[in-house]
Amino acid sequence: MDIKIRGASEHNLKNINVQLGDGLTVVTGVSGSGKTSLVFDTVYHEAHRRFLDVFLYGRSGQRLAPAKVEAITGLGPTIAVGQNLLNRNPLSTLASASGLHPFLRLFYANYGVRHCLQCGNALSLLTEDEIVDRLVSLSKLELVRIFAPLLHQVKGSHVTLLRFLATKFGKGQVIVDGSAWDAEPLSPMEPHDVEVDVGSVDGSMPVKEVRSRVERAIALGVGTIRVQGQRHKVMLATTSVCALCGAAFSDLEPPNFNQPCPYCKGKGCDRCDRTGMHPAAASVRWEGLRLPELLALSVDAVRQRKTHP
Repeated sequence: MDIKIRGASEHNLKNINVQLGDGLTVVTGVSGSGKTSLVFDTVYHEAHRRFLDVFLYGRSGQRLAPAKVEAITGLGPTIAVGQNLLNRNPLSTLASASGLHPFLRLFYANYGVRHCLQCGNALSLLTEDEIVDRLVSLSKLELVRIFAPLLHQVKGSHVTLLRFLATKFGKGQVIVDGSAWDAEPLSPMEPHDVEVDVGSVDGSMPVKEVRSRVERAIALGVGTIRVQGQRHKVMLATTSVCALCGAAFSDLEPPNFNQPCPYCKGKGCDRCDRTGMHPAAASVRWEGLRLPELLALSVDAVRQRKTHP
């Protein structure tokens, strides 16, 4: 997409209109002609400002002033390498030398897929509204049922719990080890799964009724919902626990991706999956890649991977 600049007036620019096409563009001219004002102070500054407004505004509470330009279209995330940049660190990479690395940490922290450190299950933390929206979307594809998982692989007969659930919801709605409970006693020496069938959702159901089912499941206090259809099976969580095994997980911040594992001191023990990273950061993947694995690829390899998954 072309970058179109209209009415650029930063510094010594006088209401300049410019269109930059795909590929390499060289901006040249005599000293004082406005090259830096156009490239760095207008194009880069405005792209950087918009990026920060989307991803960081509200955290820092500060905003950059807009560039002095009437309009710019076609901008994407940008990298600016200073003319006098001198980096003699032999360990520098394109990401660290260009200043891209902090943004990749931010990207992974906010948009990467986290996995449970105990069972490897993909983690998600959703609001009630987001769960309702997800169910409405799924129900338009097929009929789905909502289950509220209460116990996962817990040994015991669970007599008191099962009797309470059967009285409150009906025996047919109590699911034990994947089947409706038949009121037979459970082996106390075996691990069992117990959940409640909250009901089905189809594409014709009003949103109000979908929300009612979600609220009913959440009211059981587990904070997770299992949704199952013929083609779709998902676990949705409203609390910071793994929806599959119940393990708690903490907040993830961008600095975690620049910290060594506290257990192996960066050497690579089992707690960080031998990466040497902070375990919480090591559990995050984008397109199936951890951050160090992404950084090890060339730019062409990353583009090819994204274009041809």
